[in-house]
Amino acid sequence: MKEILELAVIRADCSLKTGEKLFWLLSRSQIEFVLNDLELIPAENGQFTAHYRDTILPVVQLEEYYGLPGRKKEEKIKNKYVVAGAVDREEALVRIILQTCHHVQLLKLSENMPPSFSLPLPKRGEDILGVYSLAEDKILILPDLVRIAGRMITDG
Repeated sequence: MKEILELAVIRADCSLKTGEKLFWLLSRSQIEFVLNDLELIPAENGQFTAHYRDTILPVVQLEEYYGLPGRKKEEKIKNKYVVAGAVDREEALVRIILQTCHHVQLLKLSENMPPSFSLPLPKRGEDILGVYSLAEDKILILPDLVRIAGRMITDG
């Protein structure tokens, strides 16, 4: 019997120069909540945080985090905010808020996806867990939410 994987994908706000579309890949269980509106709090390091259930969480735009050419900050696009979590080595829940202008799409795959290839990212390429190919023109990047959250705390 094949294992059914429930995945969440979010289209990245950029594409590769070779034309492939980029998507952020998460497990369905990592998505806690999707918000259409959120009050952002500027942090001293130029990043943003937000209140979520009596906790202040870092807000991350993955394209910017990895140094990918996303939309310009001055562009007025309606954002969505995805509260996502992962468990660290001590089995503690770590949460961050992902800022995107695209919807979260849920997929069910009936078999494991083998890793595709290495994808050199302009910044923090060590903070990904894998790169996969869903179709000929769709590249899925699995971000390491624990490392991202840790970096946001230590860099902040």
